[in-house]
Amino acid sequence: MKHESIKKRLWKEMGVERWYLRPEKFTQNEIPEKSPKFPAALADDKLLPKIKSVIEEGKIDIDQSTHEPFRFQYLNSDAAVWVFDEEPSIENRLALQDVVLSFNLLKGLTGTKKGVFSKQIGVFEWPLVDESGDPAKALSIFFEKYRSKGKKVFVCKKAFGKIHSFFEKGSCLLIEIPDLSDLVSSELAKKRLWDILKSI
Repeated sequence: MKHESIKKRLWKEMGVERWYLRPEKFTQNEIPEKSPKFPAALADDKLLPKIKSVIEEGKIDIDQSTHEPFRFQYLNSDAAVWVFDEEPSIENRLALQDVVLSFNLLKGLTGTKKGVFSKQIGVFEWPLVDESGDPAKALSIFFEKYRSKGKKVFVCKKAFGKIHSFFEKGSCLLIEIPDLSDLVSSELAKKRLWDILKSI
């Protein structure tokens, strides 16, 4: 009994509340004493309005880790950055190569060689390190470094669907173009792309 009494005293000094089985009725003397410094978690209704107001005021970012992970591939060419979400098959590579060369010719870069894939295709993945952070900010910084050099940012349809919601509506930062696979198989997609490139 002496050992049990010492344990109780030590727990009380540390602010640790013991759990008791609740009988059907407590007498006043049997109610376990609460530590004034450590209220029981989720037991005090007076705390709930304070927690709610902190969340509503934006002091706690409850959406911090709710973004779905995503990735896309990109090619940094002489005049633009080309973002796509398809595996670079032989057909897709040839389509992308033709698109890059066409835009370079429109921009007057006649000295461009056909070996555009001597440059490595990059991959952008979110999250970068962990689930926290703002993908909109990371994407804006990523694309702005190319735009600051005067390059356009062309984004194929599937990749555009993944990232356009992170930019303001009506933003001219990204230019949507058809997917590479559509350019391989559809004359209409090629015509649409050519109209977009000529308009820039």
